[in-house]
Amino acid sequence: MRDELIKMFEKIVAKTITREEGAMFLKDLLRRHDSKKIVSDIIGLIEKPTSFLYPTTVLHTVMLTRNPVFVDLFVYFLDSSSEAISIVSTTGLVTIRTKDAQDALVKHLNNDNYHIRKSAAKALAEHFDMEGIRILENHALSKRPYYYRLTTVAALMNGGNSGISVFFKLLYRGDTEVSNMVVEVVIEKSSAINDMHIELFLNILKNAVENHQDANVIVGILTVFKALREKIAEYTSIVQELKTSTNVCMKKAALEVFGAETPLKQVS
Repeated sequence: MRDELIKMFEKIVAKTITREEGAMFLKDLLRRHDSKKIVSDIIGLIEKPTSFLYPTTVLHTVMLTRNPVFVDLFVYFLDSSSEAISIVSTTGLVTIRTKDAQDALVKHLNNDNYHIRKSAAKALAEHFDMEGIRILENHALSKRPYYYRLTTVAALMNGGNSGISVFFKLLYRGDTEVSNMVVEVVIEKSSAINDMHIELFLNILKNAVENHQDANVIVGILTVFKALREKIAEYTSIVQELKTSTNVCMKKAALEVFGAETPLKQVS
């Protein structure tokens, strides 16, 4: 079995067959042989590849089978110290998308290795619809260590409109730590903030002006607003409105956050 697998994968590396043809070969093997033995042999090839094999090539080919029998294999290599192997393994779990695959990704949100939890969080944001977004939201609000949750909060930025909306709405929780995470992500990913993100955030700010009296919530929202100042054309005029708001809590927070801030040049 191992020799058959080696020959097949080496043909892929040599480009005499495609990965898709390799996946068809694996499907045929699964019909004819014990799946546990096949999985075990493939794990062995990835852990101790021949000089002609690349672990990522093996994983990419296995992924194309879309067979749930390989979930445990991808979970095993998700823990790899190699970021490339970990990312391909995450993609494999996304491709299979069983409950076991999803549960493995959720578990790895608490992995000590940054690249592993980042890969798992990004996969949940991008490929598991609103369920994935809610999983990340709940993790962000959990009692897990700060930097685990910071990775999760950052991943919400990969979740399209729904992810961005939940990302900014974390500020409504009035949790200082979570608000700090949102600010960190906004500063780190400022180049990725676009007009759609700004529009979503300004709606949240407007809602806070009209409805919120919680000081922690308001300070968190205004701190993010300040971090986005280079992106908002009406920044200076909005600051002045906030400082004279009829919402007493908002007015007090605006004076605290902005103080005697020097007006910015308007964004063109």
